[in-house]
Amino acid sequence: MKTFVLATAAVIALSSSAFAAGNISQDYLNVQDLKNSITLNHNGDGPVKQEITNTANVVAATVEDTKQSVGNVNQYASGSALQQGSNFYDTTYGMWNNSTQSIANTLNVALADSMGNVTQAAHGYQNGSNYVEFGQKIDGGVPGIVTAEAPVYPQSIRNMANIVDATNLQTLSQTLAGSGQYATNTVKYTGSGNQWTDGPVTDFGQQIANTANVALLASTNFASMSQVANAPQIGINSIVGQGAVDHVRQTAANVANIFTLPSP
Repeated sequence: MKTFVLATAAVIALSSSAFAAGNISQDYLNVQDLKNSITLNHNGDGPVKQEITNTANVVAATVEDTKQSVGNVNQYASGSALQQGSNFYDTTYGMWNNSTQSIANTLNVALADSMGNVTQAAHGYQNGSNYVEFGQKIDGGVPGIVTAEAPVYPQSIRNMANIVDATNLQTLSQTLAGSGQYATNTVKYTGSGNQWTDGPVTDFGQQIANTANVALLASTNFASMSQVANAPQIGINSIVGQGAVDHVRQTAANVANIFTLPSP
């Protein structure tokens, strides 16, 4: 978890002088909506890649991997705030080979050495949808995906809201409310060929991770902490084939209200 959080937030480059001191307030009140779509009559012989990244309200107070100190941090996303991504592949008669779809929605992230009072509230909606239709077969191109420790999934969705990584802070309040986090991966056979030979799904994987209210702290010296998750986390992986399903892996995880402290 910690490695992924840092990698996601690192897209924001900030100078040390900008965060030498002071309070920070970020409000996200609108819509981030991205769509990728490919429609073919015949084969989609990859590699083909569709990627979506929505990011809002990020404080990354680091310089050359060294965390800086800030004052109070307030990050807010209203009930009308939306982060949404949709990837779509469709081939009427053919196949998809070595094709990947990924979505990452990230909201309210704070990375710093020392922070004052931290408040993160996500009242909006995060949604990701990866969808593939095929008329003959689909090969994900990931041999060994079933037994691999860290495989690359042809379809993956990550929704993340309210993440804090700090050495010290005074108080922490994290709230997930509103419509919540949704993720759907779908592979669907739409052909009309031989029921024994057409429509196989091979070397394919689907992954979903909905994560909310995570605090990674390196010190137990804080006054208070509150984590409230009052919104749904929904993940659906779906494969509708016709022929064989061979070497296929589906994983889904919903995580809410997690904090880590150093060992005594």
